[in-house]
Amino acid sequence: MKNQEVIPLGQISSTVDKIWVKYDLDRSGFLNRRETLKFLNDFLVTKGQPPASVAKFNQFFREIDLNSDGYVSRAEMAQFIKGYLTAPQVTDPVTEMTQKIFAKYDFNRNGFLDKRECLQMLDEILANRGQPKTTIPQFNRFFEEFDLNNDGAISKAECARFVKKFINGPSSPIMISVLPLMSVQDKASVLMSDIQQERDQLLRQNRN
Repeated sequence: MKNQEVIPLGQISSTVDKIWVKYDLDRSGFLNRRETLKFLNDFLVTKGQPPASVAKFNQFFREIDLNSDGYVSRAEMAQFIKGYLTAPQVTDPVTEMTQKIFAKYDFNRNGFLDKRECLQMLDEILANRGQPKTTIPQFNRFFEEFDLNNDGAISKAECARFVKKFINGPSSPIMISVLPLMSVQDKASVLMSDIQQERDQLLRQNRN
């Protein structure tokens, strides 16, 4: 099991050295709260998560500042890295994709996607696929299906349920074979392209 593996001390030390070069801006040998916040936010970006809230940062700082002196030492950072490297890694594609969607499109960081944010997401993904922007009727139909409780906003649970639906039930055998090999961003592009095709088909049926 991963949490039983021995992590080479040299690997941890090398990582700490790189962190200090980048984030110990005043060259004090320690990371103050401002420097630690910069480190944490950059770290969260690599995990597809939004910047830390004040509460989240305070909790993180309390956990990493083991002696509660208001600074993070190299030894404390090494302890954090060791804990991170030995922690069981969650590889849930639904959670991963949902986190990345919210990190990029939840502009006001309220934990929900409103219509403006969803429209931005959909139009950007379609543009990346070389397709035109969605029409108002298409977007409204998309949002109605997305917004399961009809409260006018998309929660993470609603987004995850939507993502899971398309990961577990893609519309063609080609998607079944291709999706596992694609990056999260590419998966989202293909899923949204598939949605667009379904919406176009529904519109044509309605006209007829």
